[in-house]
Amino acid sequence: MIKELTPKEIRRRFDYDPATGILLWRIKVNDRAPAGSVAGYPDSRGYLRVRSCGRHYAVHRVIWAYMTGEWPADCIDHINLNKKDNRWANLRECSRSQNGMNTRPQPHNKLGVKNVSPTSAGAYVASVCKEGKHHKKYFPDLDDAKQWAASKRRELHGDFHHD
Repeated sequence: MIKELTPKEIRRRFDYDPATGILLWRIKVNDRAPAGSVAGYPDSRGYLRVRSCGRHYAVHRVIWAYMTGEWPADCIDHINLNKKDNRWANLRECSRSQNGMNTRPQPHNKLGVKNVSPTSAGAYVASVCKEGKHHKKYFPDLDDAKQWAASKRRELHGDFHHD
């Protein structure tokens, strides 16, 4: 039995269509996973996972190794934030910090506006962070705070900003 899922072993076990993002079993795994069937199941966080060589792997990481011949050094980002969209054009390698920049507003955000919070004085504070440095500015108007935060994200986070 293979103990490690290497990029070479990935290509032996799976087929991948970069245009659709679908990973297929090339070999029969068991009665529920015959050759040609879609590989992967959703986990509790919404990512697709696959079990192979006695371990569970994130499908997007398996795809990265399939396409590049190497496991990713750190994280793989879904550019459009859809965790199940594993088209090759939607995946990019990134650091944990960059991956955290490409997100939606947090669920506890009262305004539903990324990087903007209300103050007790009735104003708004916009705060964008990069590498531990906070960039913060206060605004009397919500639209001005939203615009500043979006501009600062583009400036600081580049391709990894998300509005």
